Amino acid sequence: MTMILRRRESADIATIVGWVPDRDALHQFSGTSLDWPLTESQLSALDEIDGRTAWVLVHGTNPNAPVGHADLTLSGNVCRIGRVIVAPDRRGHHLGSILMVLVLEKARDLGASRADLYVLEGNMPALRIYERLGFTEKQRSDHPGMVAMAMELSAS
Repeated sequence: MTMILRRRESADIATIVGWVPDRDALHQFSGTSLDWPLTESQLSALDEIDGRTAWVLVHGTNPNAPVGHADLTLSGNVCRIGRVIVAPDRRGHHLGSILMVLVLEKARDLGASRADLYVLEGNMPALRIYERLGFTEKQRSDHPGMVAMAMELSAS
């Protein structure tokens, strides 16, 4: 199965909003940066932030049907990865790992030499993926209940 990372389009936003069914899912998706109930306008407004790009994971045979999402915010040579989510009906199929591998490749392509992210404490599936890929926990998180992680990116 060939998976592709492509820029998120406005037509994808309703699908992604639909993956966030409640306040707890929203907190896991975005921490405190978005308000419940999540709306398409909130998600699309993030596109106005300098340096931020949004990406979706799609099957090569069906590029119009996202199965994963992440955004990247580049500041100098550091890329912050955020709002990582896999479609609820596709979880447990290793798509989170595939998504993150492709997101890290994209971060390198954008010129990043380090990737940072936050993940909720106790989100063991995400923590396992990030640790497997080489992320390590930073000394301290500025956000209570979140684990700050970082990874040095080598040239591809």
